[in-house]
Amino acid sequence: MVKGVQDDFVAMRQAEGGVTVEDFHGLLVLARLLAQSQGRGVLEAGDWARSKAMEQERKARVATLAPRGGASFGNGVPMHL
Repeated sequence: MVKGVQDDFVAMRQAEGGVTVEDFHGLLVLARLLAQSQGRGVLEAGDWARSKAMEQERKARVATLAPRGGASFGNGVPMHL
């Protein structure tokens, strides 16, 4: 399973170009939580596929949100979510 996830991540980086190590970490944590929610201690291919689908759905929803007015980082730079 580890080799499959690694190969998939490499393919995602090559195809999308914007996938970072942090994105991979988030997907891996989500996949592990999905496995645990099903009472399993071992990650399965379906968990990895579902975590990728859930992340795509989340990004699609975030893209439809209007920017939050007045939100900014500590240094005063406007924050757009």
